[in-house]
Amino acid sequence: MINSCPPHCGTPTYLSDTYCPICGDTLDEKRALNNVQDLYPDAFNRLKAHYPNAQLITGQITKTHFYKRTKHTKNNTNSCALWFLTVESTDGIQYRFNVDAENKILVNLKVGDVITFAEPYAVKVPMARDNNTPDAITNDILLDAVVLHTGEGQFLQHVGIHQPINPIEKIITYYFFALLFAVILGGFITLAPHGLNFFKGNFWISVLLIGAPALYFCHRKHREFSQVFEDEKRVYQSFLDILPLMQGVSLTDLAITRKYVQRGMMTYYVTIVIIAYLRKHIIVLIVENLSTIMKRMSIL
Repeated sequence: MINSCPPHCGTPTYLSDTYCPICGDTLDEKRALNNVQDLYPDAFNRLKAHYPNAQLITGQITKTHFYKRTKHTKNNTNSCALWFLTVESTDGIQYRFNVDAENKILVNLKVGDVITFAEPYAVKVPMARDNNTPDAITNDILLDAVVLHTGEGQFLQHVGIHQPINPIEKIITYYFFALLFAVILGGFITLAPHGLNFFKGNFWISVLLIGAPALYFCHRKHREFSQVFEDEKRVYQSFLDILPLMQGVSLTDLAITRKYVQRGMMTYYVTIVIIAYLRKHIIVLIVENLSTIMKRMSIL
């Protein structure tokens, strides 16, 4: 993670650096990284207004653990691949959670990657931990939306576990059982031997008189479920509005880079220098002792 040295130099430095490696000046201790939450405070406030416990965190992966959860039933076996991640946020707080590892976007996650995650409220992995779950997995929190920030762009994985469920299936079920109730009770009344002569032989009248209040009840439930669904969609939209903003933030906007990239390049250059130095001295050594080597070979 980097910030810039004071304006007179501008050299990228790590947050842990005390001095600039180029100009040698003391670095400001108040340096801080950008967070998507800081870049779009209005959108985050709208999210918090609907989801008081919502989180929008940018950080760097410090630990990864790939594993699978399996659920055995009488007829089949289901499994899902997960990453259990430890992420250090821009303010130094560590977060641990699970993300879907079966999507190609996050399949190659590694330590040092920078991610931003948005979470309206905590949701657990659908499959419970079993005896084969590693001890390193300390919770069941499953993230819904994660953006991977790379030098090649930003990639969003949105599972959709918070998406409101359309109540149409529930509504159809209500109407079906209302009609079934009217038919069964209407048939019983029509065929009853005593006391219900008015309805005797008038099956459809019986069904209509019984089904009318049942259908009215279903209609009210239909309106109630539909209104709740529309309200949930409006609330959920505040979460969806965050996702393109997350995906639009680059590493440059966040002022973040991965330490191991620069360290890896430094190791590469040091290795090249050492190899060149050794090759030079080995060649000189061979040339200087060439005559001795030739004499020994001739003796043999």
